[in-house]
Amino acid sequence: MNAIREAREQRNMSMDELARAAGVTKASICRYEKGKRMPRISIVYKMAKALGVPWYTLIDTQKAG
Repeated sequence: MNAIREAREQRNMSMDELARAAGVTKASICRYEKGKRMPRISIVYKMAKALGVPWYTLIDTQKAG
């Protein structure tokens, strides 16, 4: 499972809520969770803060490297 989706679901947060916290659209969150797009690091920081997790836990190092 995608780390962003997993963290979001563990906190019972909707895609809309995470999108608002990160300053992106719900469609962007959906693309990140499906692995169709990689978020900019500034968005990763915002999502991590909203989810209460370290930013690096949301990055797929297999794709990023």
